[in-house]
Amino acid sequence: MMMVSIVGQSLAHSLAQPLPDGGVLVAGARCRWRNGAAECNAAIYDAAGELLREGVLGDGIADVQTTPSGDIWVSYFDEGVYGNFGWGEADSPAPIGSPGLIRFRSDLDIAWRYPYDSKFGAISDCYALNAVGEEACAYYYTDFPIVRIGADAVAGWSTELHGARRAEAFSGCETE
Repeated sequence: MMMVSIVGQSLAHSLAQPLPDGGVLVAGARCRWRNGAAECNAAIYDAAGELLREGVLGDGIADVQTTPSGDIWVSYFDEGVYGNFGWGEADSPAPIGSPGLIRFRSDLDIAWRYPYDSKFGAISDCYALNAVGEEACAYYYTDFPIVRIGADAVAGWSTELHGARRAEAFSGCETE
């Protein structure tokens, strides 16, 4: 395993993911909109730890997952969907994370947004995200489906769960 040393990284509540060329994505979960601009909360470093680019993934990031091609899946919790820290106010833009799930390209531009009119309902808070290959799966509030996104098409399954709690997720396992 190769180690990437990053000096001077200042993103709070950071999530890190590997990139296909040996680099790393570091994303801060929070991002303020103030004075007419968004704070940068994403940084891509090469394998030597040199900063290649910075960008904005939005506020309220719940999870980040990267793919073998370098795409970046980002899920959002409710503040990222509905707004906070200046996003979604009368004099500011709608939250970037308003769809609840977005796929960014490696240049940090948006490639795909979860459709608001999905037959599985809109995302208010994405509880779980996992990327395998180029596809992503998510589990979210309000209707708690499990959805799989591949080739920009959404497939999914309804569940009878109404939330996620440790006891349900690990029933039959002993926990401390």
